[in-house]
Amino acid sequence: MFRGFFHYVDQPSYVHRLDPRVKLLLLIPIFLLMMTSNNPLTLLLIFSFVILLYMLSKIPFQRYKALMIVCLFSSFSFIFFGSFFYFGFLNYPGRQMTIWLSIFRPEDAGSLPILGPIILWLTEGRGIVLTQEGFFWGLLTTLKFLITLFSGNLVIMTTKPKEILLSLNKFGVPIKLTFVAMTALRFVPLITEEWYTTMNAQRARGLKFKRLDIKGTLTALTATLSTLVINSIRRARVLALAMETRAFGANEKKIAFKELKMTNLDVGLTVTICIATAVIVVLLVLHKYAGYSPLKGVLWF
Repeated sequence: MFRGFFHYVDQPSYVHRLDPRVKLLLLIPIFLLMMTSNNPLTLLLIFSFVILLYMLSKIPFQRYKALMIVCLFSSFSFIFFGSFFYFGFLNYPGRQMTIWLSIFRPEDAGSLPILGPIILWLTEGRGIVLTQEGFFWGLLTTLKFLITLFSGNLVIMTTKPKEILLSLNKFGVPIKLTFVAMTALRFVPLITEEWYTTMNAQRARGLKFKRLDIKGTLTALTATLSTLVINSIRRARVLALAMETRAFGANEKKIAFKELKMTNLDVGLTVTICIATAVIVVLLVLHKYAGYSPLKGVLWF
């Protein structure tokens, strides 16, 4: 199920055929809007646009099923802890909070001799309450987290690692930094596949995790993790030898076997993305320094 993380999926779609530099540029306005917007409707529209790109890329649902599960768990965590443990009053002492439900009131601290004073100290004497502001904070945090995770994973799943490496080099990112990042991303699916292979090998030998006690489960997991660590070290040594035989780092100017070429569609999208980014930046500057916000209520509260 977790094999779809950070793994390229080959599909005949328009998103796959786009130049990787266009996909990386597209992340700039998405992240700008995501970071500056505090309107749930705006964030929901941005997230819908990212999901539309997933649909256009024709990626099978099984490939990002694990991503959906992680996002659901993270969303529940953000909304739950934001609703019950909202600490906005620490930054704004005089701010009024709309309390929907009181879970642990300050006057009930005497019933919990040790835990009660700790809770009051952590919450500045407010106790554990379900607040409207905390719920909206959790909702905004959830949407921003989903946009970041889905948009970044979309680029990885629709672009070959070598093309991302070439694109970053074209943008002036040092080759060593990009190589380290792409190697880490490349090792994630390899380690995941090796984890499944090791688990299937143990099951083929008759090991049943559901019937093990705590000690047996820890022993089996220790053996599995030690196998992964040893194989990862071996793979890293082979990679280091391959880099050394090819004189990696001897010359900063690299020659690629395959050069990136932009089509007319890529050029048009690049111009559109640059214009949209410039408009967003101008609106941000006007809002911050001139106090003028023509899109007040859309980008900001």
